[in-house]
Amino acid sequence: MIDVEQILRSSDRVLLVDWPDISVPRKLLEAGLEVFGVSPKGYSRAKLSDRLPNDALPGEHDRDIEFERLERPPDKVDIVHVYRPSEELPRIIESQVDRTGAGTLWLQPPLVSAEAEILCGQRQINLIDGVDIVETIQRLGIRK
Repeated sequence: MIDVEQILRSSDRVLLVDWPDISVPRKLLEAGLEVFGVSPKGYSRAKLSDRLPNDALPGEHDRDIEFERLERPPDKVDIVHVYRPSEELPRIIESQVDRTGAGTLWLQPPLVSAEAEILCGQRQINLIDGVDIVETIQRLGIRK
């Protein structure tokens, strides 16, 4: 059985391959994780800004996020977090998990994939699915 808490507590760097909403990179950054993103335009590093987001309501305190373009992929990440259709997972595993040496592939619910389970098993990579990363960080009170 995979110990999700241990994985989160021992991880420092996360590569996001899409996300359901901006709270994902924001909450990961607030927990003290180093957050990277990948898109068709390349790689980026996320950081918290001192500004409030444009869509902030009065009384909200979530900080805005800035993305700095990187010339190349991060050298190493601990977790590759994915919120993409399951048919994209084999390519993502090959191009992102293998490239960055990640030890964990985290599929954001509702994403699940029997094929990803096989591919991760072949590579001896942890697979987490059915678990929301933000809810888990908040429930466990993870702060780096």
